[in-house]
Amino acid sequence: MLTEKDIEFIKANGNADVTRLLLGKAPEGVNLPLCAKCIQARAKMKIKAPLWWENLALAYPFSVSVEQGSSQTTALLKQRIIKELFNNLPDSDTPCSIKTADLTGGMGIDSYFISQAASTHYYFERTTELCEATEYNFSQLGATNIIVSNRDVTADGCAVLKELVQKEISLVYIDPARRTATGDKAILLQDYEPNVIDLQEDLFAISRYVLIKVSPMADIKLNLKYLPNTRAVYIVTVENECKELLFLLDREHSGSEPLINVVLLYNKHNINALQNGNQICFTNTKNQSTDNQIIVQKDDVTIKISEEESATATYTSNLGKYLYEPGKGMLKAGAYKLISERYGCQKLAVSTHLYTSDEEIADFPGKTFCIEEVIPFNKKSLKEVAKRFPKADFTARNFPMDTNALKKLSGIKDGGSHHIFAVTLHNGEKVLIITSAK
Repeated sequence: MLTEKDIEFIKANGNADVTRLLLGKAPEGVNLPLCAKCIQARAKMKIKAPLWWENLALAYPFSVSVEQGSSQTTALLKQRIIKELFNNLPDSDTPCSIKTADLTGGMGIDSYFISQAASTHYYFERTTELCEATEYNFSQLGATNIIVSNRDVTADGCAVLKELVQKEISLVYIDPARRTATGDKAILLQDYEPNVIDLQEDLFAISRYVLIKVSPMADIKLNLKYLPNTRAVYIVTVENECKELLFLLDREHSGSEPLINVVLLYNKHNINALQNGNQICFTNTKNQSTDNQIIVQKDDVTIKISEEESATATYTSNLGKYLYEPGKGMLKAGAYKLISERYGCQKLAVSTHLYTSDEEIADFPGKTFCIEEVIPFNKKSLKEVAKRFPKADFTARNFPMDTNALKKLSGIKDGGSHHIFAVTLHNGEKVLIITSAK
């Protein structure tokens, strides 16, 4: 797909202005439009999928597939889930005999890393041009155990799904399109394409296990009603941003409550985001350079919905030495009371999802701040704080004004070494909490 001349052109113009390149004359033997798309894509792939970025021969004909594709970090997590799943099963299901299938392949980053946990991996993609580009990329990456098919799994009465029944698939992965017919984002599972709710019976006919990727904005409790065979849910965060929700379905799972796993992922490039260096481990893959290792916090936080429902939180209006802000994954899990009970900290109010303690909690699943002052909130105190801290990060939680309105009113600019929280305490008092990073 890319010639030697194309690759040399991409290498020589990696930092060039793509618009200016397209306005210029294409060198002889160079596919300028394709090379321009590849140069644009590679700028994003350097962070998104470093292993792919390192290979200059890979082609990216569609910008939308680059935007929508999974990252290397989250794809490696899926690989880890599969390895752990089958390592915990009887010897007859050892990884050497695993067969996996990706029914909505796209650009293939998920497929590539999933295939490294399998003996055979089946990749399906309905868009011909994208399928051809991905097959070419797999060959450049040496992924010889991936069988590529340019087919729509829901076409012709789901003929592909019926054929897969005979393949003894160990796990099916599906990442449905999350756009409605009008182009709007689809949040509800029944609006995805394909509709995985309706396909559950067909998927379980293929494999005992089904891994479904859904929108990070989806309602977990609601989706558990639609997907009753859910064995585990993974709330996937990267650099404290909730990127994906994964539902692991098990045909033989029924009755027992699924585990909710809050997974904390980081890139090595952003190692400073980690607060506690001794709580990390490294997950590497063959051919992957050391500089692009993926860093995964050792202990994912696991909860059950029933634990949160039965938990008893402790509330206080008297702040201790430390303030804790839960990570977005924990907030997505809705573990508001459980955090207080499990980590021995006090919650500032029922609707104020911040916590405090006198003794530092080393393994708290979020950010830790040192409390310097607690100031009753009024317009006068806000002006005085603004004079002392013209630059500071500002956050409003359970407060009559939102963060942007408070920043505008105070004139405080982003930056500096302090973080100011405007909150409502358990007794109803409105205060400004002046903190510094731990």
